[in-house]
Amino acid sequence: MARILIVDDDDLVRDALRLMLGREGHDVTEAANGREAIALHKNSPFPLIITDLIMPDMEGIETIVEMRKITPNSGIVAISGGARSSPEQLLTLAQKYGADATFSKPIDRKEFMESVSRLLLKA
Repeated sequence: MARILIVDDDDLVRDALRLMLGREGHDVTEAANGREAIALHKNSPFPLIITDLIMPDMEGIETIVEMRKITPNSGIVAISGGARSSPEQLLTLAQKYGADATFSKPIDRKEFMESVSRLLLKA
């Protein structure tokens, strides 16, 4: 299957996504922040990146912008549980900056996996 990069500062979220994607046969790599993700992606680009939006060190929007510079055709999924604003506002902003799909936490598994499949077919 495909190589997928998960970027989230929450270990539990990364674990849950890794297990969900791993069950489908995907090769999953994890990064705890945007800077780590950018370094991994520059070294060996991923066809699909899943990134949280609220993270220390490098926010998800900045991560999306940098990923698009490296590989304009990689699929990007933004996820967020929100913060001061609602997750919907952050997710709308993520789409403006290059996310192909967005999901509020907790993520609907069926819709999420459909988006992953669709984006991987496009990659």
